[in-house]
Amino acid sequence: MRLHPDGPLRSVGLQDITDPEALRQMLEPGARRAQHLRKHVLAGAIPLGLMASQLHRPYALALLQRAAGCIPAGEADPERFDAEVATVQATLDQVVVIDTSTLYLATQTVAGFAELRARFAAVRLPAPCYDDLDMAATAIEQVRKSSMNIGVEPGSGLRVSQLTQQERDHLGDRMDQLIKAAELTDIAAVADLSLVTELITSGLEADLVAQSPTFTLQREGAWLAALQHALATGAPLWSDDVVLRAIAAEAEIPTFGTFALLHVLYGQGLADTTEDDHRRFLADFVVDLPLHRDLLMRQAEADGWQPRSAAVPFARPSAWREPRDTLETFLALVRAVHRQEPQAVAGWLLCGVSGFAGSVHPQEAPVRAARLTCLVAEQTVGLTRQGLSELVLSAETGVRHARELGAIRAGLAEEPTAFGPSDAPGVLRVHIAAVLVETLQAQNQPENDAVALKREAEAFVDGAYALAGSSQEDQHHPR
Repeated sequence: MRLHPDGPLRSVGLQDITDPEALRQMLEPGARRAQHLRKHVLAGAIPLGLMASQLHRPYALALLQRAAGCIPAGEADPERFDAEVATVQATLDQVVVIDTSTLYLATQTVAGFAELRARFAAVRLPAPCYDDLDMAATAIEQVRKSSMNIGVEPGSGLRVSQLTQQERDHLGDRMDQLIKAAELTDIAAVADLSLVTELITSGLEADLVAQSPTFTLQREGAWLAALQHALATGAPLWSDDVVLRAIAAEAEIPTFGTFALLHVLYGQGLADTTEDDHRRFLADFVVDLPLHRDLLMRQAEADGWQPRSAAVPFARPSAWREPRDTLETFLALVRAVHRQEPQAVAGWLLCGVSGFAGSVHPQEAPVRAARLTCLVAEQTVGLTRQGLSELVLSAETGVRHARELGAIRAGLAEEPTAFGPSDAPGVLRVHIAAVLVETLQAQNQPENDAVALKREAEAFVDGAYALAGSSQEDQHHPR
């Protein structure tokens, strides 16, 4: 911002920055760090709270601003969900401990936090969580007052974002909801994080904790103090971070999330608002929910058929635990997207490839990516050179994301060497050609031998890639 002759202040755009390259170089390391952490959250490898503390921002702020691009709160594993339901049934009317993620999700429910909190003898919120809310409230006020934000997308240069008044008001309202909900809890003192630091760090890559090798209440307390208090007191943990719940369960701490709690309460007379709750969660980028096709379709329509909140769940590897069911739902959505906003299909494919191919070992990712790309092409733009060309660039990006997610999930720290010889350029192209050979063989063309079919498929794919490359050049160099 700066003084302006026609008024007290005016916005400063990128054209007003005297040295944008210096600003980019200053912001780039932090942006790359955030991107690295975001991928680990998307892969289900770290809690969202770790990302917040590593980026030196309040945990509540990271939730409200969706710092990871999604809120990983649900439970896609049926066995784990059943275990959480059993924990709820044994825990009602007892003392439980919560963290900020619980406040975030429970205040989004139709029932509301006060109603859910009333089902327990006491709900304890560790003092560091309450302190974090104060810091987040201050940060939100600053965000609401600022006219714009300048950031950097690694590899893409500077970008400017600006909140609408509606978005500012929403942030303020949600912050108020969290604080009012916190006032309904009992604030619990936590002296240190000695019992949980090793639980969290033992399975992490070294670089993820390099900036803060020792966890402290001031920095990590907002998301770790609840786990510490639960372990120290034996109280069950009610948390809405799926990774944190998994860590707690591994340490034999009784744990559950809001979804399991609602499931039990519906059976005990609470008005069943599952559809309304899921609709709210879905619109807020909450992931690992059941993939209800009708709800996803309505949300996709509300998003203007763009790859936003209804598409992000498919970028999670955990969404593809049952590949056949998820694929049917995904393709139904993609067909609807193609009917309404054909240019958005490529973005949906990117999400689908990231999750579908990211759920397997990196070496298997290109095979899955190729199959999904051909399926989407066949059911939307048509399995033609032109149709395939519209999708291959998104598929290439998607397979890179998928292999990174797969490497994280497999614990492969050295990603480039982990892939081996198959990491050569054009690996996706080779697998798309192989899928097309299978398609041609299935069409029962006895006059064509295997060599001829392979040549035909390779020529088809080469043509599609050439069209895609030409299209990309036209976009970069418009006439």
